[in-house]
Amino acid sequence: MEQSKKNVESKKKDLILSKNHLISKLDRLANSSVNSVYSKNLLVGRKSKKTRMFFSNKKDNGHIECDIEEQTYFHGLLPRKYIGSNFKNPGDYLILLKYRGTEPRYFLELLDGDILVKRIEIVKENGYYYLSISGDNLKSFSSIPSLVKYYHRNQIPGYICLKNPIQRPKTFYCHSYVKYNKNDDLIGKGSFSTIYKGIINEGPHKGTPTIIKFLDHGKKETDKEYFKTIKKTYKYLIKEASILFETNDKNILTFYGICIDNLPIALLIEYCPEGTLESHLKKEKNNICIGELLYYCYDIVKGMKHLSMLKIVHKNLTPSSIFISNNGYLKIGSFSKASEYGCNDTMPTEIELRYQPPEYMLNKNIELNESTDIWSYGITVFQIFNNGLLPLQEINDEQFKERILQNNFFSFPKKCPDTLSFGMKKGIFISQPTNRFTFCNIEELLEVILKRTDLYPLPKPNETSLSKKGISRSFILL
Repeated sequence: MEQSKKNVESKKKDLILSKNHLISKLDRLANSSVNSVYSKNLLVGRKSKKTRMFFSNKKDNGHIECDIEEQTYFHGLLPRKYIGSNFKNPGDYLILLKYRGTEPRYFLELLDGDILVKRIEIVKENGYYYLSISGDNLKSFSSIPSLVKYYHRNQIPGYICLKNPIQRPKTFYCHSYVKYNKNDDLIGKGSFSTIYKGIINEGPHKGTPTIIKFLDHGKKETDKEYFKTIKKTYKYLIKEASILFETNDKNILTFYGICIDNLPIALLIEYCPEGTLESHLKKEKNNICIGELLYYCYDIVKGMKHLSMLKIVHKNLTPSSIFISNNGYLKIGSFSKASEYGCNDTMPTEIELRYQPPEYMLNKNIELNESTDIWSYGITVFQIFNNGLLPLQEINDEQFKERILQNNFFSFPKKCPDTLSFGMKKGIFISQPTNRFTFCNIEELLEVILKRTDLYPLPKPNETSLSKKGISRSFILL
């Protein structure tokens, strides 16, 4: 039977992959669009048109096959720009989820025979799923896994067969894999995020306590704008996860994974029951010996050196973003503002004013790098030797900013070792960012100071301020 056809502009994008590296990276044409030909009876989005389909007689086999979230080829809400390097051979595929309004939409991403990654929408109609492709007698299935299973054995009209499912990373979790109580396990709710404590019930970190972070901008689930907010901001959590995924250092919070199978997306990060460095300093005050305080500075610089080697700028280094682990080591957290050098696709928030270097005070659009974090580190060191308090608290922010821009800096706390104070004055709190110390320089300086145990004796493990928390830590140079 002859049928008329017409071109329908499609939103699917072809990702051109490098021929020389056999699909190792996305090409610059990742955002180019193409037109697809649909049969007259299968116009996506027009429910008034009837779709001619063939319904599969085979029944779905069990819960696991019917539940798309359980399938290892389901990569959830991962943005398409992150998937390119996963495709190696024709027939490689995965499935992604997107939302149009509040409606979930699924997409098959397939590396076709022409070495292009093709996006094919999986349409749901009357409880059945089918591929939005041109052709007669299109098959429909009661679940997406059943559809995938069928096209493993049969060619997709106009495309090749599905061959190799791209396994999602072990850091991708389903929400059902994490247990927490929204009332009893709430740790904090700020203007940007809500934090819970929970337990991971599945995967490589099964049984591990975890921080669960949702980016909801203070909205409640009952608020009208809640879904719109989490849909708009989830990309920032994915960016934060991609930063944390690169890190591997004992002085940085461990990243367990991300719940990405559905909204709201959640980060799973190491839980530190002893709280922040800021609260510890303000509570213990002068009960912490100089040697122990120097090791706090050393822990932080080790973690920051790791970030600088990865070309990551933190942009939020303060005592409140540093946590005390259960073994007594300080760990850097709060990566919501972090980004690679020269990249600004993070949440649009500024560095806290009292941690801003002068060049940032003058121009918020400058490229941020290690020298930015060096300045914030200097302020943090000041607080470590000042019982957690910021410099010049007696003046307001505008007066503080004016003094910094006039190079009228502050004197250091008396208990800060002279060698460290001198190094900070000459290598950190200087206006020219290119002349500042690196974290490697600061690490070397601290190691020289820490070796002078005759001047700054170290406490025994059971005599540290941390021992009051039941923590026994030996302070040694590594």
